Amino acid sequence: MSKKDLQKTIRCNGGMVISEGTLRQDVLLQAVGQLMGHYRLRTPLLKKIGDLFERVSEGIPGYLSLNGDVYIPEERWEDAAEIWANDVFDYMNEVAPPGYYFGSSEGDGACIGFFKEGFDV
Repeated sequence: MSKKDLQKTIRCNGGMVISEGTLRQDVLLQAVGQLMGHYRLRTPLLKKIGDLFERVSEGIPGYLSLNGDVYIPEERWEDAAEIWANDVFDYMNEVAPPGYYFGSSEGDGACIGFFKEGFDV
């Protein structure tokens, strides 16, 4: 897999949703990290995202992510927000094929992925 494979998939499907129904930074960052890993996107951003997470240990309720075994500690929430708002959006928009953008779906702010530009709701 590669950047070209990701772009082809996005174009063939008319877009790609990576997360729905939540704006939790841990879930969103993990979804982006999984996408980067799946398509073998070579970027230092993947390590930066990975470094935010720690393994869950006993007695840490409420911070679970998609796969239930990692979380972002509270002292890294501000870093996570900055990485999500700046680094992730910049990088994913660079990866997006021409005519597509990375962000929220028009009409649903909690639907995150790649969407066609100029889509009318």
